[in-house]
Amino acid sequence: MLRRYAPRERAKAASSSGRYNCLMAKPHTRRSMRLAFTNRWPLAETLVFEHRYHENLAMSLAEKREVLREPGALAVWMYEPGRHRRLVGETYGVPVRAVLAEEDDEGKEDLRPIAKKRALCPSNGRRRARR
Repeated sequence: MLRRYAPRERAKAASSSGRYNCLMAKPHTRRSMRLAFTNRWPLAETLVFEHRYHENLAMSLAEKREVLREPGALAVWMYEPGRHRRLVGETYGVPVRAVLAEEDDEGKEDLRPIAKKRALCPSNGRRRARR
């Protein structure tokens, strides 16, 4: 028989059994915000953040498209769910192998130890030289 738990009981039961590493949800307060994540969002709408970034980190629409064309690249957008979803964050990543294949040596020394592991390198959209 499947026993149903209230959210707090479920977290307590899971943590006491050692099967899960659960975090307890905190009650909703005026300062808290519900968040959700997705890998699909209209790319043109993500330009709302660029004015907040340092000019070396801001990406144009073309640069974001180029990053996402890289095999294995990913993007995750964080938003406030609800009737009118509101975008509140973003991150882009490319495989470490792709960064190590670039001609520019900047930052490669830090990445070499993890080159054969499953890892993504945050991308700032700088144009990469192609061979």
